[in-house]
Amino acid sequence: MNSVFKDLNFWNLFIFLEREDIETETVEKQLELLSPDFLRKSGQNRYSHDGENIQEEYSIVFFDIDLGSDYLLQLEYIPRPEGSAKYLHLKDKKNNTLYLMGWWDLDAWHPYCLMEDELKAINNYVKSQKSGPFSGTDLSLLLLHDFVGFDSADKAEHFAQMIFDSFKTLQIEGFAKADPKPIAVFYQEEEAYLWKKDARLGQVFESKIYNCYSLRNAQHSKGEEKGRFPFEEWKKLMDSLPKI
Repeated sequence: MNSVFKDLNFWNLFIFLEREDIETETVEKQLELLSPDFLRKSGQNRYSHDGENIQEEYSIVFFDIDLGSDYLLQLEYIPRPEGSAKYLHLKDKKNNTLYLMGWWDLDAWHPYCLMEDELKAINNYVKSQKSGPFSGTDLSLLLLHDFVGFDSADKAEHFAQMIFDSFKTLQIEGFAKADPKPIAVFYQEEEAYLWKKDARLGQVFESKIYNCYSLRNAQHSKGEEKGRFPFEEWKKLMDSLPKI
């Protein structure tokens, strides 16, 4: 397991997306340590401020979670103490196509795209593999836990406890004393989300009040936002994984 995953600073920024107590130099060191195991690329952001054209460079690290011969999950992470972002894609290996399923940022996030049992099945599959950066660990569960949507407070509370227990197995220095813990499990009670079976799309996560925390519903199925949940491809993937 890469040593960065035992660093509380990594998880604090990864989960909370911004941290005034973390230096840019700390993030750069983490990226250097991750580089042997994970692809790292550079990105650029161009914008104008007070009449001046500014070009900002940043790093992207890709956590690829291999799920067999046809698909992998790719978590694209842009770590910046002043504002990070995470984008979750399903990648079809055969045609090299990426489908954006959900994302976290500090602007207009649409993260909820996984069911709890789906993530458990993914984690069990990856954990059971003989090799790979996540084999033998619950890291895929921890890296993706804040993409799970819940339709009851009890389910969210139970899941949060499981995540807490998985974090404890990493034996991260300072984790027990961290306040708050780098765990992001939210039940959006005021939005009244429900998981239900759609005859055309399969399992969807939707609300009659506010659908925009998730792309996994009929309202977003035409891809008018910047992503579209890959309903057909996702069903094929989940059917290929051992049931929990």
